[in-house]
Amino acid sequence: MKVNLTDRKIKSLKAQDKKYKTWDIAVSGLYVLTMPSGYKAFKLAYRIGKYQKESTLGQYPILSLQAARKQAIKEKQMIQVDKIDVSSEKAQEKRTQNLTTLKDVCLKWLEEFKTEYPKKYPETKNRMVKHLFPYFDKKLIQDIKRQDIKDFLTHMKKKGIRHTALRIKQNLVHVWNEARDRELVRENIVTGITFKKTEHTHQVAEVNPKKFAVLLNRIDSYKFPNIEVEVAIKLLPHLFPRHSELVAMKWKDINFDNQTWEYMQTKTGDVRLVPLSKQVIGLLNSLKTVGSADQSEYVFASDKSKTGHISQFRNEFIKIINPEEHTIHGFRASARTMLQQYLKYSPDVIEHQLGHVVPDRLGKSYNRTTHIEDRIPMMTDWSNYLDEIKRNAKQMKVVNKND
Repeated sequence: MKVNLTDRKIKSLKAQDKKYKTWDIAVSGLYVLTMPSGYKAFKLAYRIGKYQKESTLGQYPILSLQAARKQAIKEKQMIQVDKIDVSSEKAQEKRTQNLTTLKDVCLKWLEEFKTEYPKKYPETKNRMVKHLFPYFDKKLIQDIKRQDIKDFLTHMKKKGIRHTALRIKQNLVHVWNEARDRELVRENIVTGITFKKTEHTHQVAEVNPKKFAVLLNRIDSYKFPNIEVEVAIKLLPHLFPRHSELVAMKWKDINFDNQTWEYMQTKTGDVRLVPLSKQVIGLLNSLKTVGSADQSEYVFASDKSKTGHISQFRNEFIKIINPEEHTIHGFRASARTMLQQYLKYSPDVIEHQLGHVVPDRLGKSYNRTTHIEDRIPMMTDWSNYLDEIKRNAKQMKVVNKND
């Protein structure tokens, strides 16, 4: 689309599902690129021989329309009169910048990533700062071999954070493309590195109420290193969430008046509504009293980053409960079994609370408010049931001691 570009016209360009170009009538080859994120930039399209190329002039509104037109005319003269490939010249300028370590190139790539994916940027940067940068430290990107990347990924998987390793590996593909474009490296050594499928490990779940109560009492009596990990692990049996969704819990998603937690499920992309019992509210309030809500948007803020959340608490959990007895994911199966068998709740109600897709007769998928009138009392009954079986287990222990 060719138009007579004005500031008013550029401001009116709306973000769409895909990036698109708006060409300027006044200066041929000049156009505004509008990204799905709303980011806008001036670019100049030109030809060198039979090759179609483009030069990035600058981001709008940092670079004004008037300045963009002047720069476009100047670069067109360099191309047509001086026979200079301006995009190659800019690439050469970039190569002269001090971008030598992996961290340097990552940070430069993150700048561009932020403009296109502002919502994903904080989490993506946090993963690199927490895991990637310390591992490679000040190592030059030219000195990093393919096996080094494989060793890093293996190191991450051994720590039990395979999903995080996969995300970083996907980011590194783009980082190496950035380095190659800057002619810092000759090839992308990350492309083609695959994750071998691990053998499916059974997620052990204790479904016997008496034995389950023993595990819960063990959690209650454990001396935790900090209150964040303590609250996170104590919430597991009450909420039976996915581990990755619990650690990413945000204060803004919790409605203390309505006693609900509403968030986007990472696995399905659906919005999940979780009713909160008084026991859960009490645990969350214990974090608020120590100022956690004032220090970070995340309920379980990272102590290593001001903008991120803890990545996991598995290491602490297995100090309390052996994975052969019960796993973090096992709380979901425990709740499903006991809610149906002992509290007599409908499987449909339970499956919706687990966040599973349960098509209705019209084929409609998960709806966050379905069965909410049953799920609210169910979550209260469940928390009360946990308290009851814990009390019974303690009393049984006292009786046995007296015997």
